[in-house]
Amino acid sequence: MSSGPRDIAELAKLPPGQPGDFFAMVVHKEAGITREGKPFFNLRLEAGGRSVAMAVWHDSPWHATCRDTWQPGQWFKVRGLWREHPKYGPKLEASLIRPACESDRDDGFDPEALGGKPSVDAEALFAELSALAQSIVHPGLRNLTAGLLSEHAATLKRLPASRGRFHVHAGGWVQHTLSVARMTDSLVAELHRCQPAARERLDRDLALSGALLHEIGRVREWRPMEEWASAPPEPCGEGHLVGPNLLARDMVREKAAATAELDSNRRLALEHLLLSYLERPEWGSPRLPAIPEALVVHHADDLDAKMEMYMRHMADSPGQGPFTQPDPVLKRVLWRDREFPIVQDQNPV
Repeated sequence: MSSGPRDIAELAKLPPGQPGDFFAMVVHKEAGITREGKPFFNLRLEAGGRSVAMAVWHDSPWHATCRDTWQPGQWFKVRGLWREHPKYGPKLEASLIRPACESDRDDGFDPEALGGKPSVDAEALFAELSALAQSIVHPGLRNLTAGLLSEHAATLKRLPASRGRFHVHAGGWVQHTLSVARMTDSLVAELHRCQPAARERLDRDLALSGALLHEIGRVREWRPMEEWASAPPEPCGEGHLVGPNLLARDMVREKAAATAELDSNRRLALEHLLLSYLERPEWGSPRLPAIPEALVVHHADDLDAKMEMYMRHMADSPGQGPFTQPDPVLKRVLWRDREFPIVQDQNPV
């Protein structure tokens, strides 16, 4: 950043209306059109628990760069100030902004500390994932699932679950996948207990394999790990043009060719699950679910993602009062202060 050296402030501690240099992450980017038909971008930047909105107008010197290269999850060094808008909440007015780089660490740039992201023991969580894979009874599904997880373990332990939506921190992939797999296993057991017909038509091995592999396509979606720096993983050509669901299907199909114990019908069912668990075409689902296992994984996946987004927004949204600021991804305000305590289960399962 030009204009001479300055002390680095913390966005969360910067007084309203006082300019300063600070680091912040773009957590949301949305294109818009003004009433005059001019393009612009709405950004939301966060650091240390403070969240501020920023508009990049069509005549801004950063508009083209924002359009072409700025992505959610990317860190920036900013010179500017924030104001509390009476209608729209905290707004950032930037005079200089650029992506953060490794040399900024000399000025205290520490993404983990600044972002307040949870510390994830990816090794321990991945061990639980592997144990769940080994609990699959069918040898073909077990060997395929455990084999794919083992082959890509180093990358999976570092991946976020998504860009700018849920579990966006390093290790988020393992955290999200383990949660989805546990819920899937529990839901299948409960459905077997409550619905006798489900015992004949809802296969635990297939559902668990699908839950463990539902985001395995992220391995091919992102650029190689050695290209990650202070910015988040970026999609490669395949990631942009094919997408993680089809890439996951390709990985399963390739692995199945070397898995003699896996019959073609089970392989086809697993491929269909990976292509349909998102359920809605507007969410990127290539097919609608035609098997019950895909429906179970869909609801487990959606619940874990939404719950993490709710909890994070309730904790991070600035301001006073019982309601949060509107969340740009969830597109709603949340009631976070209900003024009654949560009664803890004295005998948790």
